[in-house]
Parts: sequence; C-alpha cells; structure tokens
Amino acid sequence: MSNKKSLKVVFVVILIALPLRLWAFSVEPPRHPRIGEIKGSPPILELELKSFKHQYLLREPIWVKLKVTNIGEEAGSFYFTSVDGLKIEDSKGDEYPCRIHIDRLPIAINPGEVLQKEFNLLMYYGLPENKYKIHWHLPPEKYSIRYEINQTVRSETYRVEARSETYTFRIIEPKGDDLKAMNLLKEAYDLQVLKKDESYKDKLKELLREYPDSRYYVYALLMSADSLDDWYDLIQRFPDSREAVRAVRSIALTFEKEKDKKGYTEAMNELIEKYPNTDIAREAQKQLENIKEEDFK
Repeated sequence: MSNKKSLKVVFVVILIALPLRLWAFSVEPPRHPRIGEIKGSPPILELELKSFKHQYLLREPIWVKLKVTNIGEEAGSFYFTSVDGLKIEDSKGDEYPCRIHIDRLPIAINPGEVLQKEFNLLMYYGLPENKYKIHWHLPPEKYSIRYEINQTVRSETYRVEARSETYTFRIIEPKGDDLKAMNLLKEAYDLQVLKKDESYKDKLKELLREYPDSRYYVYALLMSADSLDDWYDLIQRFPDSREAVRAVRSIALTFEKEKDKKGYTEAMNELIEKYPNTDIAREAQKQLENIKEEDFK
C-alpha cells in the first residue's frame, strides 16, 4: 500500500473513532474531579441539600437546591461540584451516578459567602429514556440522597471534605390522567432527541390541552415556553412552583442575549416588587447581584 493510501486509511479511522470517543466521554459519569491550580488553605464548608417533596410520580421533575457556605474564618478555593455532587442510591443499595461530564474550575469562597444551585436532578441522574441518552428517569423505588464534596489536591496536603444531611424520597407509578400525561411527556422526549421540533411542541401542547390538572402540567408549560410572554405567564399562573423560579432565569437570560441591560434590571426589579418575600423575588435579586457589564457588550 502506498504512503498516500496509508495516510488516507488512518485519517478515515480517526474521523470515525473521534466522534465515538467524544460521545462516550460525554455520557460517562465523571470518575474524579479535574484538578488544576489551587492556592491557599482549604475552606471549611457547610453543605445543605433541600428537596421540595417526599413523593414523586415517575418522570415528574425532582427539583433540588444545593447550598455551600464557608463557615471558616479564612477564604479558600475548591472545585464547586454542583450538579454532579449528589450521591443517590435506592433501597437495594444500587447507586445512580451523574450521567454527564462536567469540567470543574477552582472557585474562591470568602468567609460567610454562600453559593447556591437549583436544578431538576433528572437532567443529570437516572436511567436513559432511549439510546440517545439525553433524558433520564429514576424507576419507581425508595431513594436516599445527599450532597457531598470530597477533594484532595497536592498529595493529601489540601483536602476539602463536607457532606449534607441525607434525605429520602419515593417515586411511584402514575395512574389515570397522570399516566396519560406522562406518556405524552415521554413521547415529547423521544421527538426532541430526534430533532423533530414541531412534533415535540405538538406533544407538549396536547398534554397541556388534555391534562391541565396533571402533575406534569407546569413542567410541560416550562418546556414549551420560548418567549418572554410565555415565562411571565408561567410565573403569574404558578408563582409557587419551582418552574416559576426557572422562568425568572430564562427572562434574565433573554435580556442578556439581547444585550439589554436596562430591560434586564427593570424586569428583575419588577419581579421583586410584584412578588415580595418569595423565591421568585429571591431569584430575581440573585440575578441582579450576578450581573456583569461584559455580558452586555
């Protein structure tokens, strides 16, 4: 075989192997934190995990809030294991690790400083809905869950270790209209990964139209929202939902993408005024505190 042909074969093999390697890397749970440059003394951290319910229907979103507080007297750095820092196992002892790879960078935390993150854990944990491994679910079972940070740097000389209390929750099978609504949600997931956007939206609209009282309704409303009017409507109709908190972030992100700092600050302040002493107001205040000038240039 000529050198030119040999090079061609090798090039083809690389082209085939590279996407497969990247795909496998993206869905495998992370084995260890990625360690980079970290300086100073390790912080003393207190971790809190808040779950909002003790029982869920199969495929119902499971919203959790993570909170990290530096309770020490000195600033320090650590790798903020947020969405991939949960330890979940069922009543048989089977573990459900995070299913996505996350690059971590060291972050400094001052004394008394608090970092928070809220998300639907089914975005990162569970069994795959299909071969594409985009959506996940936890099967009907009883589960225990805790939030944990366990990091060692510089050959044991820099150690950050903390864990939250352990909580339990149960997942049960839906029945009646909830079962029908869940099946539509599952069909929407399948259409989304196939990039059939119109059909995906049609399934969500069918769920919203046919099963307005189902436990999946508000989440389907969030998934189908794609404009400021949609997110404001969700907040107004379901101000006590976790989806409303997520809608606040979507509103902020929309103004940020449009490079509209004035609209951003006005929108957040209006939400604070309209929904005082609520999680909506607290999220809007958080968005104001995290605003960066470079995001609007």
